[in-house]
Amino acid sequence: MKILLSTSNPHPQEMDIIRSFFKNEDALFHLRRYDWEEGQVADFLSQFTNEELEKIVLNHHHFLATEFGINRLHFSEQARREIDEEKLQRFADAGFILSTSVHELESFNKLPACFTYAFLSPVFDSISKEGYKAVNFDLSHRRIDIQLIGLGGVTVENFGSLITMGFDGGAVLGGVWNSENPFKVIDSLVKIL
Repeated sequence: MKILLSTSNPHPQEMDIIRSFFKNEDALFHLRRYDWEEGQVADFLSQFTNEELEKIVLNHHHFLATEFGINRLHFSEQARREIDEEKLQRFADAGFILSTSVHELESFNKLPACFTYAFLSPVFDSISKEGYKAVNFDLSHRRIDIQLIGLGGVTVENFGSLITMGFDGGAVLGGVWNSENPFKVIDSLVKIL
């Protein structure tokens, strides 16, 4: 699984980059603009086709999912702690694909089974967050019923090693958005695995 996370602020070529990334069969795009109002998120989502919307994950303003036919919702670590597990299960029972974030393997292993995948970070030194250093995760005792996605410092060069380490995929942020040529990075990601 390959996931592209949005930046806090739009990139000048953002739509073209996202559409290029969607060439990946297993590509997903996480919209993480926590400071955006409902209308801004709705305007952004209205630029996508129905087929593209199937690959978009809402990290907030979850109530817009129904309006746009989106069935993927992400809950940050904090949001997950604040929501009742029964409510999460109701989302899953209603057909939503749920994801979340963790920073320790122990937290991942204790997640409710309603989650399809979770980010574990930081796997490598972060590109977009200064001082966010890699953690050497021992994945030998990880649960396998929920996909584990490596996050933090993921690049084209180290993406393949995530699978060797025991992850089911990776999420990129700075490796794309901070590069001199995001399209070249995206093209290289399309060819991996």
